[in-house]
Amino acid sequence: NWNSNATDFEVAVKAATEGTWPAETAVSNATSFAVDNLAPATQYQFRVRAICDAAENLISDWVEGTFVTDSLPCFVPTDLHTTDLGYTTATLAWTADASQNQWSIRVWTPANGTDFEVTSNPFTVTGLAAHTTYYAAIKAVCGGGYTESEYGDTIEFTTETCAQVTGVTVSQITVNSAVVSWNAVNAVKYEIEYGDRNFNQGTGTTIVVNDGTSYTLTGLLPDYDYSVFVRAYCEENVDGAWSDQVDFTTPQQGGGGEGINTPLHSTPYTLSIFPNPTTDATTIAISGVNGEVEITIVDMNGRTVATETISCEGDCTKRMEVSTLAQGAYFVRINGDSINAVKKLIVK
Repeated sequence: NWNSNATDFEVAVKAATEGTWPAETAVSNATSFAVDNLAPATQYQFRVRAICDAAENLISDWVEGTFVTDSLPCFVPTDLHTTDLGYTTATLAWTADASQNQWSIRVWTPANGTDFEVTSNPFTVTGLAAHTTYYAAIKAVCGGGYTESEYGDTIEFTTETCAQVTGVTVSQITVNSAVVSWNAVNAVKYEIEYGDRNFNQGTGTTIVVNDGTSYTLTGLLPDYDYSVFVRAYCEENVDGAWSDQVDFTTPQQGGGGEGINTPLHSTPYTLSIFPNPTTDATTIAISGVNGEVEITIVDMNGRTVATETISCEGDCTKRMEVSTLAQGAYFVRINGDSINAVKKLIVK
């Protein structure tokens, strides 16, 4: 508003942060001008001048002033809570003022946090970790982002836990196979890991079972001690804890008391493998054997990874390259007319 004896005026308004004035607006027969579409809580500049006679260039100087728009009331959302919890998701809901349609939710652990810009209530947070405690708080974003409320009260929630497999048993054990069974849980698949008795987990042989709660292990060795574990996957990338360790031993081949590192025939001979463990090669040394001897290296799944044949006349040696094999446990089988034995080999 202004006072003047003129009848024609020009008015311009801009935010104080803007460097240039917009084009003037002509006002006639009035001493006031209404400005809309302003931002809340913002300082503006205005200027007005009188046009006494535009043809004669009788125009007054600008008269300038400032004003600040009011802040919007931006109320803190209340009653933030979870309505559903999954392994990697959490659905949050809250109570908000009817005028609000935008919020910012912060979800965090002591290690890190993430902010979610939200336009719907409720809202499902994704990308969480299973069996993990999280904290969450929400604030309102008002006036199209011009102002924000304070954060409301912090809540705590814990995502679902993928159950540990129980009831693992091993049955129908033969010299080269065994059936592993377990109790069902709410899973999309299971994983088995097995290996030498008391092996370090992560170094054994793993098998994924997509259907059922049992699996037949094959390619086992006779008279050998094994350990086995089972775990569930409740979602594709959400695994439960491994089951307790279950041990079993395959029977001796032929029932004759033969062990894995002893001959399966009575013909006397000596057999050694060195170095063992090894990184690049190992040597098989045999004494007291005549004729063709086949040397086969197999992995823990019973797959043949290397084969060589040598001719022995009492004593013989064979160097086997293993540098291309993955780290882990293997078995060396030596078979001939007067020898039939298996020895364990470690590649590291």
